Amino acid sequence: MIAEFATEADESAYEKRDSFLIVLIKRACEKALGSVADIHVYHIEDWWPNHTRYVSVSAEYCTREFVLMLQSLLTEEFSHYRIQLIVDSNLAVDESPELGALTIYADRVIVEDRVAKTLNIS
Repeated sequence: MIAEFATEADESAYEKRDSFLIVLIKRACEKALGSVADIHVYHIEDWWPNHTRYVSVSAEYCTREFVLMLQSLLTEEFSHYRIQLIVDSNLAVDESPELGALTIYADRVIVEDRVAKTLNIS
């Protein structure tokens, strides 16, 4: 879903809401992963009007609980957002290979086959 802005105030409100979701995601990651969140989670903080937040995570920390925790943020004013979770083999290592992605919506999670196999998700 691409946001269309009738006025600069509409665009500003979208950007503010989007920025607040970044804060919520960071807080949740820090709560879930503690001190390793800074090393094993990376947030792309640029915004586009596509109601999507982009987050990279090391495969070791991409657990069912982690995904559900992120999904729990997609309520009320964020229910039409999605979180594109890019799974890397290990973000702590330079040039870590990307394994694929999960797309988290308020009501479902779509997992690429290669990620499901790597993480043993069925």
